[in-house]
Amino acid sequence: MRLTTRDFDRTGRPLRFTELGFGSSPLGNLYRAISDEEAQALLERAWAGGIRYFDTAPLYGYGLAEERLGRFLAGHPRSDYVLSTKVGRLLRPVEPGEARDGLGKFFEVPERKERFDYGYDGVMRSLEASLDRLGLDRVDVLYAHDLDLFTHGSQEALEARLAEFMAGGYRALVELRDQGVISAFGAGVNEWQPCQWLAERGEFDLFLLAGRYTLLEQEALESFLPLAEERGIGIVIGGPYNSGVLATGPKPGSFYDYRLAPQAVLDRVAQIHTICERWGVRMFEAAFQFPLRHPAVLSVIPGPQSVGEVMENRIAADAELPPGRGVGSDLLFGDEDLQPVERVGDLDLAGQARARGIRLPGEVEHILFHRLLLRQLVRPCGIDIDVAGRAGAGAAAVGLDPRHTIVARAFHHGQAGGHVDHMLGSVEFDIGDFRHLRLAVPWLALLPEA
Repeated sequence: MRLTTRDFDRTGRPLRFTELGFGSSPLGNLYRAISDEEAQALLERAWAGGIRYFDTAPLYGYGLAEERLGRFLAGHPRSDYVLSTKVGRLLRPVEPGEARDGLGKFFEVPERKERFDYGYDGVMRSLEASLDRLGLDRVDVLYAHDLDLFTHGSQEALEARLAEFMAGGYRALVELRDQGVISAFGAGVNEWQPCQWLAERGEFDLFLLAGRYTLLEQEALESFLPLAEERGIGIVIGGPYNSGVLATGPKPGSFYDYRLAPQAVLDRVAQIHTICERWGVRMFEAAFQFPLRHPAVLSVIPGPQSVGEVMENRIAADAELPPGRGVGSDLLFGDEDLQPVERVGDLDLAGQARARGIRLPGEVEHILFHRLLLRQLVRPCGIDIDVAGRAGAGAAAVGLDPRHTIVARAFHHGQAGGHVDHMLGSVEFDIGDFRHLRLAVPWLALLPEA
């Protein structure tokens, strides 16, 4: 049973990611203990379902997930899958009288303590230990793990860890990639801001971003994801269900961001759920499909805790969402981003385009631009504006309906034309000599033809 794949080759050593990957934290007995037999059944079902990208980390069960995953993968040809693990933590056995780490989070795991080490030697030792636990001679991708505020607790502590990594661990990863020991490297974090900080200061291939580009959150669209696309950096999305709430729905006891979901999140999810029902879309399928519509995204890697969840993820990966229409919601952006405005000062998009030698045939009767959408549309034209406004000419109108639902209508005027590509994702416009301007936007809905 084959899954759709996406090829990535930034380093001359191509990798083929299945759009549905396998996040292995549940193999480390995250939140509940599972037996070796249950772990094996999870992996067998994932493999049978076509999954060929597997991600793990020393943190997951303090080595247990790597050990279980390695035993399973040993039975398959090494060239048949992509494997990533992480660096930044070193594990050691507990001393007499010490309590192990992860109590209350990881259950029935090895008695080990963790220590952060993002230095050169720490990265090399971490890789060596991971290969030993995996029982393999190589991994394809290494991510620097948890270089974020969520993990380190303060901006000052995070900045110290980032400096430690760039002075040592980054150099180690570059050497490992240049020597062909790994095919690519990056960082696996819970926030987009450290990803952007790192991307602006080094030659990174991939980022694993957990929970920050989902139906609930799209701040990464402002600057990080455009930067990744511009530089050819691949993105792997972890936590597409925001720790579960986008899969379970707004039920009491649902998790968001590794803890119980607050009422405000439950209320917002309830509204998203209603919108999905209106369009005949199951929310967990929409949540999985949403990040894949961004051109930089290579794979989405939920962490299934049961064979049933593996099967549900496969269903979500295969879901055919209604083409040519979509679900819009004021839940997807902040209120200030969604206020429709017809005009900002004397902004004249056509005039600015002409000044830059860009021909924009056709006319638009009116245009109400969502701030983020306008920014994505005009930057490829070389027009640097950061506000919403009224354009006098163009090839498509993008606006907001009274419910603040993001909508789009393609107008056809001579050579100018546009279309919405699938229910989610991008709009491509043919605008004279400047073709295929891609507007990467979530949840576009076509208005009825006039």
